[in-house]
Amino acid sequence: MEFSRRARWWFAQRGINITAALTDNGSCYRSHLWRDELKTSGLKHRRTRPYRPQTNGKGASSGSTGPCAMSGHTSARTAQRPNGDKHLQTGSTPTTITGATPQSAATHHQRQQPPKASQLAVGFGSGVGRIARRKSRPESSAPRPSAVADRDRSDHCAGYADQMSALSTLDQPLYSASLAAEYLQVPKRTLGYWLEGVARDGVVYEPVVRPAPTGTTDLTWGEFVECWYVRQYRRVHEVPMRDIRRLITGLREELGVAYPLAHKKAFVAAGRRLAFKIQQEDELSPRSWMVVTAPDGQLGLSTIAESFLEEVDFSSEGDRIAVRISPDGHHSAVTIQPDIAFGAPHVAGIRTENLAELVEAGEDLESVAADFGLSESDLRAALAYEWRRSRVAAA
Repeated sequence: MEFSRRARWWFAQRGINITAALTDNGSCYRSHLWRDELKTSGLKHRRTRPYRPQTNGKGASSGSTGPCAMSGHTSARTAQRPNGDKHLQTGSTPTTITGATPQSAATHHQRQQPPKASQLAVGFGSGVGRIARRKSRPESSAPRPSAVADRDRSDHCAGYADQMSALSTLDQPLYSASLAAEYLQVPKRTLGYWLEGVARDGVVYEPVVRPAPTGTTDLTWGEFVECWYVRQYRRVHEVPMRDIRRLITGLREELGVAYPLAHKKAFVAAGRRLAFKIQQEDELSPRSWMVVTAPDGQLGLSTIAESFLEEVDFSSEGDRIAVRISPDGHHSAVTIQPDIAFGAPHVAGIRTENLAELVEAGEDLESVAADFGLSESDLRAALAYEWRRSRVAAA
């Protein structure tokens, strides 16, 4: 708050009127304290769109653009500016992208422009204040130090992306046990049993979805999808988990894939015949069956399997693996995808939990939907999902 006030004062002394604040979606900028500060100062609040590099961490102009792009940050150990200006005290001297100080840049602008107040939108990130401009960057034969650092970070990210692409989508690690249990809406202890097995009263129970314990409860996307199938059985009483394990193990061996329930092939004609064969030969409990016999003799899917397919989408080509989960069904805009929002529930790339936090902080639905480019119906779907998830977690 203090930096915001000092920044507005500093620019006001130089004939620059601040009209809006652009921030990221950190919790500090969703607080009532920040909302009251904006209301008191008369600033409009604009937000960057999550997971959008074009706006993440950048200021956006409102009305006419300002004279320069400046950034500064506050520090617990503030020091007096060398030029004697005590009103913008920072841990390091902020500079423009051309290397000039804010004061010299503003002075230069005043010489070049008619004496009228410019309007700026100040952008604030996590601890950083930014003033935006759209003026093109001056050409230079030598790269700026920050450009070199950006290139180094880009190379590092590219290397990481190459490393992850070597893994199949199903093999990519995505979730901790706590986070997966939250999304699956099952107790963490139950999920641990499905993954690593459990010992109770001297009896060792083998894992349900894994061939053997691995020593970690972190989940890959393939394991998460298979646990999504297993969770369907929580609606049915007295289902032996050992029978579900035997079904998954049999399909894994027959189909030759690590995550059989995360492949479409397990649910089509050939897969159904394999599942029915396993169910019969291993004498599995009918409550655990994936495939049932219809009155006309055809093999059909059980209610459990049908419920699973109502929420899971598979790719249309290649191995036809699971690529998307719709936790509230396909009629809802809320989805879970391994390559979007780091596997978190989202609507059009915006995490549902972020949207719910904004509304709970007092933002009206129309403003939140407009800020993120969502329809009001999609926003309501996100809120319905989050509030239902909160009720289940509290139960």
